[in-house]
This record gives sequence, structure tokens and C-alpha cells, in this order.
Amino acid sequence: MDLTNLRNKTIFDFTDDLEILEELVSTTDEETFLKGLTPIGRAFSMIDYAEYIQNDEMVRAVKKAFEPEFSNFITE
Repeated sequence: MDLTNLRNKTIFDFTDDLEILEELVSTTDEETFLKGLTPIGRAFSMIDYAEYIQNDEMVRAVKKAFEPEFSNFITE
């Protein structure tokens, strides 16, 4: 699994499983998902997926890549 350049990826780069996508992001359509997608939303969707597949390395990588957003999110 390629965990580089996470800021430019979405959950759709990691799975095409329609059941997983529907459960985690409520759509199977990437265009619909991308409309209004914020950086923190991008990060949370990838973390949700990483937790779903029990990939702690991916959770850590996403948190590191989006650390500025998480810092601001917590203080807002």
C-alpha cells in the first residue's frame, strides 16, 4: 500500500469496494465525494478506512501528513 503523497489521495485511491465506500463515506461516486471535500474530511475518511482494515501504519501516516489540520481542528 502506497502511503506517500496522502494529501493528494482519497479513500477512493485505496479501495473500490462499494460496500466499504457506502459505509464509510456514504457514496460510491468519487465526484460526489469530492464536492466540498475539505482537507480534514479527506484525512478523516482515510483514517476511517485505515481503522476499518485495521492498518495502524496508515492511521499514523495520515495523522502525520495532516498534522496541521488536526492541530487546528482540535483547537477550533
